[in-house]
Amino acid sequence: MCAESTVLNGHGSRSKRRQRRVASAVQRAVPAWHRWCCRGTVIGTLLLLVVGTPLWLAIGGCGQSSTDPGETPPPPAAELVQSGWAAFEAGNFTAAHDAFVAALAQDVTLTEAQWGRGWSLARLRQYQAADAAMATAISLDASAADAQAGRALVAAALGEHTTALSAATSLLSLAPQYVFAHDAQVTAVEIRLLRAQLYYRSGDYAAAAADLDLLLPGAAPHSTDPHELLVALATLGGATTP
Repeated sequence: MCAESTVLNGHGSRSKRRQRRVASAVQRAVPAWHRWCCRGTVIGTLLLLVVGTPLWLAIGGCGQSSTDPGETPPPPAAELVQSGWAAFEAGNFTAAHDAFVAALAQDVTLTEAQWGRGWSLARLRQYQAADAAMATAISLDASAADAQAGRALVAAALGEHTTALSAATSLLSLAPQYVFAHDAQVTAVEIRLLRAQLYYRSGDYAAAAADLDLLLPGAAPHSTDPHELLVALATLGGATTP
């Protein structure tokens, strides 16, 4: 019994030493990045190697993609943005919104997809969500004229006049001759008219008159009298809705 135990123990010791040598060899063979990636499975991998699993098969398991080989990968974000604008210009604002969201799923910092989503939501009359999307786009790139124009109109629709005034002023500073590429009815003229109305609403009649001078240079200089300003604004009509 003791002899048998000694033999078994000796065999076990040799087996353990052999496993340690194999483990050491594998650790040297497996790249460091793979050991980090597969940290939780290194022990299991080594045990499989001891009983004869080929090294390439054991190593390959961790790095395999979970994507179904038959699954079609999504289009690139830039292509999704183009699809979004095509849908937007066709008047399919729900499809446009979905395309921009899909683009953002790939890159949340894609500024154009952010304000594209905002414009789509605005056309769907979801002004709160549209305003949030425009604000995100502006936080990523304050020089994004389309985001500033969209926010000016959306904030005005929400009654957030201070925000609307700030966005309108930013847009007119960035692009005095602005025309929205995806709806030519949205122009610097419309944004300036909106700003004149916002100035009038805030009681800044001199600033409102200055914008009217630019809109109607033939009638300049405009009076700062509230009643006369109101008549002039009424003559020009209301600014466009988002």
